[in-house]
Amino acid sequence: MRLSGPLGQTVARIDGNGALLTVRIEGQEPVTTAEPEQLLQRQLGWSVPLRALRYWVRAEAVPGSEAQIEGPAQQPTALQQFGWQVRYLAYHQTAEVALPAKLTLRNDSGLQATLLINDWLLSDAVEGCEP
Repeated sequence: MRLSGPLGQTVARIDGNGALLTVRIEGQEPVTTAEPEQLLQRQLGWSVPLRALRYWVRAEAVPGSEAQIEGPAQQPTALQQFGWQVRYLAYHQTAEVALPAKLTLRNDSGLQATLLINDWLLSDAVEGCEP
């Protein structure tokens, strides 16, 4: 994941597998951490819920946590969870599934982010096909 500022300049890049994430902040040495949200907060003064994004980008609520979802189950228009409002503005449609193409996130303190997803790489399991 690449985090960019308002003019498109990369602020941070995040890579990982779920348990540990490596955060690369421009001009600093990469840091591997199990708490990337706290690292971003310390280094940048703001943070986004990276672990929740894994679900939100697929238009799903984080399992086991309370959420409010608006719109149809297959293509929600909005989701609220953990003090964040997620709005789904556009979807990529394939023959099997619709996945978000553009979404905005806004938290209760006014921090806002826009995510643009150009392409989805789907495995057979995601598409619902038998291997």
